[in-house]
Order: sequence, then C-alpha cells, then structure tokens
Amino acid sequence: MDIAIIVGLLAGGIFMLYMARWLFSEHLLGKAIAAALFGALVLGATFLRVIPALTDTENVKLNERIAALAKESGALKSDKTKLEAETKKLTAEQTAAAKQLADLDRRRSEELEAIQGDLVDLRSRLNEPATGIAVDRAAVNDRADRADQVRAEIRGLSSFRVKPAQAAAAPVTADQTKELTQLRDKMSAKMTTPSYDVEVYPDKEMVRGRQGRYYVVDLKNATSGVRYFFPGGKYTLSAGDKEFRSSLNTFVADILSKFDGKVRYDLYVRGNADAKPYEGRLEPGFEFRQIKYVRSLGGDKYGVDMAQHDVGDTISNKDLPDLRAAFMQKLIADTYPVKKPIILEGSVTAKTDDRDRNAELIMFVDW
Repeated sequence: MDIAIIVGLLAGGIFMLYMARWLFSEHLLGKAIAAALFGALVLGATFLRVIPALTDTENVKLNERIAALAKESGALKSDKTKLEAETKKLTAEQTAAAKQLADLDRRRSEELEAIQGDLVDLRSRLNEPATGIAVDRAAVNDRADRADQVRAEIRGLSSFRVKPAQAAAAPVTADQTKELTQLRDKMSAKMTTPSYDVEVYPDKEMVRGRQGRYYVVDLKNATSGVRYFFPGGKYTLSAGDKEFRSSLNTFVADILSKFDGKVRYDLYVRGNADAKPYEGRLEPGFEFRQIKYVRSLGGDKYGVDMAQHDVGDTISNKDLPDLRAAFMQKLIADTYPVKKPIILEGSVTAKTDDRDRNAELIMFVDW
C-alpha cells in the first residue's frame, strides 16, 4: 500500500511536468508555469516528506519485528540451554549408572573367579591319595559363563566317590618302584621327546622349604619340534591350540600320571614377557582379575608368601607374565586330574624377543 502511494505521487508529479512542457509549447505560458510548479511541488513533497515518513514507519515496523524476533531467539536460546543442561545431566546419570553396573559386574566376576579357584583347590585336595575319595571334574565348556563354571564345580564336588580302601592305602609295588626309578634315571639328564623336553634345574631348593629335584618342562609341537610361544600381547594360545593340548596330554600321561599316589610332587608355572610395549584388553573367556602367586626372592629363588596381582580393564606388559601363567594354570587344572599348578611370580625381560613370550612348567619331585 505504501509503495502504491509513492508510485502514484511520482507519476502525478511527472505527468504535471510533462503537461507544463506541452503547455509551454502551445504558448500558454501562465498555465505551463502553474503546471510545472505543481509537478515540482508534488515531486518535492514526495521525496522530502512522503517517502521519509513512510520509510520511518517501515523502519519502526521492521525494528519492532526485529525486536520480536530477538525476543523469540532469546527464548529459544534459553530453552536450548535448559535442554542442554538436562541432556548433560541425563548423560552424566547414564554414565554413572553404566560405571556402577560395570563395577558390580566386575566384582561379581572377581568373586565368582575366587570361588571357582577355591573349589578347584578343594577338588585337588580331596583327590589326594590320603583322603580315600575321588572327585571328578564336571564337564563344562571352557568358554561358558563364569557362574555356569562355578555351578559345574559344585555339582562335581557333590558327586564324589569313595576309593576302594586297598587302592587308597595300597603300597607302591616293586614294578611301580622300578618304573619310577627308570623314570628318575631318564630325567637325570635332559629327556627329549617329540612333544616335550625335560631338563634338570640346578637348584635343589628353588622354592623355600621344597628340597628335592626341580625340572623345567618345555612343551613343543610334535611335528615341527618348535616350542610354543605366545603371540605378542596375547596370554592365551589359539593358533595351534590342538597341537599344544596334544603335547600337554602326552606329558601328563608320560610323567605326571606316574607320580599320582606314588611320589610327592608339585607343579609350578611361571610366565614371562618381553620388553615390547603393549596395551590391550582382557581376552574373552579368560578375564583373570585376581591372580595369586608365590613371591620372588630374587636370583630365581621363591619364598612361601603368596601375593595377589590385581588386573585392571587395560592390560600392559607388566600384566602379561602372570596372565600367561594363570591361563596355563586354568588349562591344566580344568583338564587333567593332577595337582593344580602353583603360579610363581613372573617377569618382563629387558629386551624384545619372541622367545621371552612364554609360560614355563616347572616340576618339583621329592625323590
């Protein structure tokens, strides 16, 4: 509407100027001057009064609109700030709840692992020849839920069987004595087989209070003759696992099975890692959180005091030795009816070498 008025006034003023020119050409001087003055007046009034007045009105309206928009924008910003604060609060609550659930789950896993360890120890003690009873390990998938593994251990303990009295107290026969003597003679020097090597350890009291013969056992691939080592940053064996278990089966059948009830022995496992830096996560199915081990006294000597290695969510080189030992301990204890291996404090070497990524088996035999 405002634009139409301005256009009309401008058109009227121009028309009057055009009429003044025409009147002048017709020698109507008085009328021409009157028309020119009137047209100039209309145009002057339009440019000097009407347009500024209308522009001011538009500016006022525009400013009012801008103010209204600014007010709306301020309200929206306020709402946005409130929403951001609410979102931040909800995110913090969600993070806290997730952390709390993770802590509860971790504590539950640690408690179940500790209970399972105690049950395995109890099963091992109950299977000692002097008890006169036998407890078989309940069948369970190694990668089953920890609670299912604990339930399986409890079921196994609840279904024990009494050994025949003669079998429990039976003395070692002459043939068994001869077999043990032959085995001791074989192990007096380095004993080499396709699946394992056994070598005498020079110290007769590697663990304080355990005087006798110590042997280092190196398991190896029966086909290639190569020792087993852990991949960098790993503490379980997956590639070639079947071959590794086959080597371990052979060693248990050839050596450990002949000791049961006939000669006192202990089995130790000691993990190692090289100096290559590493950070990672626990491997699924083998989330060892608390690892009990015998403290090192230095110089390859060990005491009788037990310590505990607490493993966090992120593992590094310093965790790998005891994690590798815990894997070997679990594998042997869960698979074979022999004494549960005792973990000796492991170490990280000062160099980078694939051969330092291992878990040694060490036997103590009281003969």
